[in-house]
Amino acid sequence: MKAIDDSFIRALVENATDSIIHVDLEGKIRFINRVIPGLEKDKVLGTNWLLYVNEDARDDLHRKFEKAISTGQPIDYEIEGDGPHGRRSTYLSRMCPMHVNAKVIGIVVIARDITEKINLEKKMHLTERLSTLGTLVAGIAHEINNPLSYTMLNVGMIQEDLEYIEKQKIKHSLNHTIEKIKKINEGLGRIKNIVKDLKTLSRSDEDVAQGPVDVHHSLDSALSMASHFFESRAKIIKEYRTVPPVMANETRLIQVFLNILVNSAHSICEGNAKKNSIHMKTYVDENRVKIMFSDTGCGIAPENLKKVFDPFFTTKPVGVGTGLGLSFCRGIMQSLGGQINIESKVHQGTTVTLSLPQAPKN
Repeated sequence: MKAIDDSFIRALVENATDSIIHVDLEGKIRFINRVIPGLEKDKVLGTNWLLYVNEDARDDLHRKFEKAISTGQPIDYEIEGDGPHGRRSTYLSRMCPMHVNAKVIGIVVIARDITEKINLEKKMHLTERLSTLGTLVAGIAHEINNPLSYTMLNVGMIQEDLEYIEKQKIKHSLNHTIEKIKKINEGLGRIKNIVKDLKTLSRSDEDVAQGPVDVHHSLDSALSMASHFFESRAKIIKEYRTVPPVMANETRLIQVFLNILVNSAHSICEGNAKKNSIHMKTYVDENRVKIMFSDTGCGIAPENLKKVFDPFFTTKPVGVGTGLGLSFCRGIMQSLGGQINIESKVHQGTTVTLSLPQAPKN
């Protein structure tokens, strides 16, 4: 019976889709169920396992190895390395101590290739971002068209003024001309800011490293891009308190803010902007930065509130949104070490509260 059990376990391990490695206390490989192309299993056995890890990750992995042995507790981590067909792969790994008679005799490393999963998530993030941009296009066109129209009008009027001066050959008061030039600068500045906000949103995650982010600046950028949605629906109330920078990716944070603001706007019917509001508040609570969005929209039914973070769940009409917005918001917040919480009552409105860690002071 024991022989059958041993054969079963060996067959299970050798045919597992995950990579499984047994490393002894000296760091030597005693068992491995598969090796990457170009290596031979027999030649790998007995060698130090860190030889097959990128040099820049060896010190960190050695520390994890020592910790797993000393504490007897498993350690989870992600690591990049060479994968099949010479591609760069990401592995979700677990380092588990091996015990015999209550004594640690080595570790077992179980590694799963999650490269395709990560690539799929990146594509889905891009899809959601493009969906957000698509939602904003009409409003952005309106926002750009307004300053562009009065800029062009003032340029035409300045041209007429200058032609008049030249024709009459008289001293002409330039006060009106100067005012028109100021309006042109205001309009061009507005267009510049809109384009700048769009460029921030359109950057890929690889282009923007995680670092200290000014929450108020990101909120204002999101407001600027989504302002067309609120003109006929609600007034914006900003209650910004003094808060430190948060540790985040600015592009992804703006995407979260945009999703929440657009959802709030969609929950409010057009035509009564003076009666309705979207209240944005920032504050610090228990050493975390909190961002709160409260609207006076239609609210969310209790049976739907449980599903709002489910992928592809939406109460919007067909063709409006992807149903991925809040699901991605939660994923982004979790990746930043943050949290998102939603409270809502039908016909009373919805409050979304975000919580993010402060950026290190140094």
